[in-house]
Amino acid sequence: MLKPLTARHAPAAYVFLAANGLRDVFLASKIHEGALTQPDGSAQGRFLGAFDGDKLEGVLFLGHGGLVVFASEQPHVRRRFAEKTWEERARVRLVVGEWEQVTDFWGHLSASGLTSSRDWREVFMVASPLTLTPEREPALRFATADDLIPLADLAARAYLEETGLDPL
Repeated sequence: MLKPLTARHAPAAYVFLAANGLRDVFLASKIHEGALTQPDGSAQGRFLGAFDGDKLEGVLFLGHGGLVVFASEQPHVRRRFAEKTWEERARVRLVVGEWEQVTDFWGHLSASGLTSSRDWREVFMVASPLTLTPEREPALRFATADDLIPLADLAARAYLEETGLDPL
């Protein structure tokens, strides 16, 4: 059964999301930002949980701007998430997740009639013992307020390039 996640679900959601660490860090960060207590706040979206009794089997984030991110190893849960997303299909702009799971999810959406204007595989983040190093990158530094405008411009151009939509 799908139901809205609230602040009382935060401990269970963190435990569930921590099981897949890096894969689900985005979802955990949204909960940390307050999505379960202020869905219209900085998290800019709402969470639903898939429950089997009291056991959390999946987490779905529906962002106000059309971002869909989910976490579940269970195919039947991903199908239910796709059904819920179909109800809000006019807002779907971007589905993010692991390739096989997103492919499964999109299979359910496309069977219902939703099509994508673009379909691409993009590696977001890879970390392994071979890619980690104890040395710090000497050119890296903490961002300052003076960096805000160039970084915002860069992010907006990247979003426009990826989606064809101008965020500004």
